[in-house]
Amino acid sequence: MTGKPTYEELERRIKELEKKAVKNNEVIEFLQESKEFNVSLLKNSPYPIIVINQDTSIRYVNPALEKLTGFSSTELIDTKAPYPWWTEETPQKTASDFTIAMRSRTQMREELFQKKMVSDSGLKQPLFM
Repeated sequence: MTGKPTYEELERRIKELEKKAVKNNEVIEFLQESKEFNVSLLKNSPYPIIVINQDTSIRYVNPALEKLTGFSSTELIDTKAPYPWWTEETPQKTASDFTIAMRSRTQMREELFQKKMVSDSGLKQPLFM
């Protein structure tokens, strides 16, 4: 049976916990700075960026992609494929292009898309780019 800890043992445990708390705060601060840096890169990139979850739902789009497609991030977040800017041929072509890109380690791929357009009447009409 273990007896009650001594005052010195409690004091030592408190100091250990304080050290761990300081380290945890440093890690939290580092992660926050890292997150802010990454968000800044994504948001300010001149290139369209889209982050897609495994289930094909859109997790993030940057302002460059919004500008390119004409769709806002609120319209796109949680949307699953087929995406609104895709043409009828895109799903088949994308699957084929992806397979080829993975085999050849291609680092860039072009895609034909429809840009959302708003007519004078306010109705959305696709424009092929």
